[in-house]
Amino acid sequence: MTQNKLLNKKYIDSLKPQDKDYCVWDLAITGFGCKVTPKGRKVFLYLYRNADKKKVRLTLGKYGPITVEMARAKVRSIISKINDGVDIQQEKQQAQTKAKTSILFKDFWDVFERKHRATNKKTTVNKSRSRVSYILDYFGKMPVGDIQRTDMLDFEKYLEKKNVGISVFTKCWKELLSPAFNHAELWGYREENTNPCKKLSRYKSKAIENYLDDSDLARLEHVLADIDCQYPQNKALIALSFYTGIRQGQLKSIRWDQVDFKHKIMIFDQTKTGRNALPINPKAEEWFQWVQQFQQPNNPYVFPGKFAGTHMQSSQSLWLKVRKLAKIENKRWHDLRHSFASFALKNGVDLYTVSKLLGHKNITTTTRYAHLELDALKAASNKVFG
Repeated sequence: MTQNKLLNKKYIDSLKPQDKDYCVWDLAITGFGCKVTPKGRKVFLYLYRNADKKKVRLTLGKYGPITVEMARAKVRSIISKINDGVDIQQEKQQAQTKAKTSILFKDFWDVFERKHRATNKKTTVNKSRSRVSYILDYFGKMPVGDIQRTDMLDFEKYLEKKNVGISVFTKCWKELLSPAFNHAELWGYREENTNPCKKLSRYKSKAIENYLDDSDLARLEHVLADIDCQYPQNKALIALSFYTGIRQGQLKSIRWDQVDFKHKIMIFDQTKTGRNALPINPKAEEWFQWVQQFQQPNNPYVFPGKFAGTHMQSSQSLWLKVRKLAKIENKRWHDLRHSFASFALKNGVDLYTVSKLLGHKNITTTTRYAHLELDALKAASNKVFG
């Protein structure tokens, strides 16, 4: 249904919705019209032919927020520009791009959180909260499209003044800012190939090699066997950290339905490498069976927390006590995981298999232990020409 009338407020108000969209066109200006939708929404339009004689349809705005007179004035302005050789579509696109690139970084971050970060694991998001806070404090009020490489270098100085280490700066730009700017380009909030994080130097943390040796392990096992503590599950957690090589946070949140005694495996749904299963060796099985006696009713976790239905959050105080009694004060909890790898390599397990046991996403992460495999390689070489 199309009609031709002199468009004015009275006439537009009288238009009723039909089963389908329909347009009414103005008698005074060719191509100026109003579309009416089945829901009663009324939108001003302008149809014209561009320099290539192709039909172009411009949406001028919704009736209500703009009046008939405002829409008519817009059309006259457009006609004037067309007569002057202006590409209206290109001008509109440039205006939209400018509007996008000029939004504040904090507003873009809300978009980034909703469209991208919402798909990340909650633990990953929670770990980055402090870094996000630094980022928003510094970049929040800057237009997202204006942030340059020099701003990144100034951000590094900003963190230095707050006594925040260079490793935090690296994690900020590498894990958060660079992906954010890549998506800003993808979604039209920045020009392409303008990521200000490009070619920033990466801080390489020094790998701390601090493994338990045989005597350290003997003392640790002796202490864990004899020590009394308020929550006995805590010492099982320490023991299993060594005997499984699993990350502390992952082990704290393990549920009993993930421990399969029949097949001697642990099943993990959410890990850095996706769903996987890891074996339960005899030593680990002993500790799992021992800690099973402390299982709480209606709590699915192997290591229950203080509140019903939760898992353990911290057991650091017991670890500090244990390592003192075992005379391994220079060892961190995470060194138990490293020690698992060192014992595996020392006993002839190859680097690829150790990578799988540790749940590394990429074997290059495991190569930090490569020198520990040297003795096994020497023995293998001696067998060839021994």
